[in-house]
Amino acid sequence: MGDTSKAVSFRVNKQDIRPLLSAVISQIIKRNSKELTNELNSLSQTLNDEGAEPQDILISLNKLVLTYQQIIKELDDSSELVLSMVPPRPNPLEVLGITLESPSDTEILEDLPDLKEDSLGVDGGSE
Repeated sequence: MGDTSKAVSFRVNKQDIRPLLSAVISQIIKRNSKELTNELNSLSQTLNDEGAEPQDILISLNKLVLTYQQIIKELDDSSELVLSMVPPRPNPLEVLGITLESPSDTEILEDLPDLKEDSLGVDGGSE
């Protein structure tokens, strides 16, 4: 089965996130439960069939694993809703009352050639 997911972005009330997450998880389980039941029944039949080849068992197991992987992927995708419930972390500097100067408050040095000369240990004699 190909990727049938769709990324959506919209604003919701904070109180609606948990019910929305609950609905998403319920839908994931509901949508996949029939396929999961079919794969489990198929595996059970294959295991109970004395004439089944090991390859048949592996094929049934693989189909079951693929179904679980799809469910895991969808549940993992729903974690974005959970992460949206986490409050943003405050800036540690702001908590301490420290503010950094913005670039517009920075003093620009006009005498760059003299600085270069001084850093080389050469006196440019510009005084």
